[in-house]
Amino acid sequence: MKLTIPKRALGESISAVSSVIKTRTTLPVLSRIRLDAGKFATLHGTDLDCAYVRTVEASVIEPGTVLLPAARVREWLGVVDGVDVAIEADDRQLHLSTEGSGRINFSTIKADEFPPLPKTDGKPVATVDFAPLKHIAWSMMQDDLSRPALCAACIDAEGDGLIGATTDGRKLGTVVLPAKIEAGWGKQPVQIPADYVGLVSNLGECALAESENNLFFTTATEKVIVRKSTEVFPKWRQYVDLKKFPIVGS
Repeated sequence: MKLTIPKRALGESISAVSSVIKTRTTLPVLSRIRLDAGKFATLHGTDLDCAYVRTVEASVIEPGTVLLPAARVREWLGVVDGVDVAIEADDRQLHLSTEGSGRINFSTIKADEFPPLPKTDGKPVATVDFAPLKHIAWSMMQDDLSRPALCAACIDAEGDGLIGATTDGRKLGTVVLPAKIEAGWGKQPVQIPADYVGLVSNLGECALAESENNLFFTTATEKVIVRKSTEVFPKWRQYVDLKKFPIVGS
């Protein structure tokens, strides 16, 4: 495997993809990021409940796959100069270097130990702008930062579009999500687990697809795959009708 990738793009991608990596994990392989070099460079991190994939431009000389030690590579990128990073890997070692800054070596582990990405054969059921969701989710946290903001965000049909609903058990937040729903979708509510609401919101407009166990959020350069929430989200429409909670949002 041999490629060159802009240092800034590599650093930003590693930081983004690392956001799903747990600080402590019982599986050492989950502290690493999978780098696939083909036509582009694709970086993939996971905590088994969520996978984050980002694709960046790169000059690939020899295609291949390697597992990057995320924290150590990010630390190294923060102290070296150079515009581009050259990456070389074989079965035993991973080498990273920039012009004028020497190079650093890491031992490698087999890429096939890394969990595979969940797949769906289904076409996207909607194109949705999830950016408004983060503002309403944040409103759930303002009174007491020690309490969980919400168990999940519920994405539900509202007329010809979608609405997002969140709750902390004391107040309810709703927000209209700009969306284009595809023909054939049954408009069943879906739930985004609380830990990944911010991640999905930051994607902005993306294609939404689903399988039996996962939700897929895809843009031109990023993909977030989230295991469906097992929490039972409150029947938020009843709360609106009964005026049980203060309502925040649109």
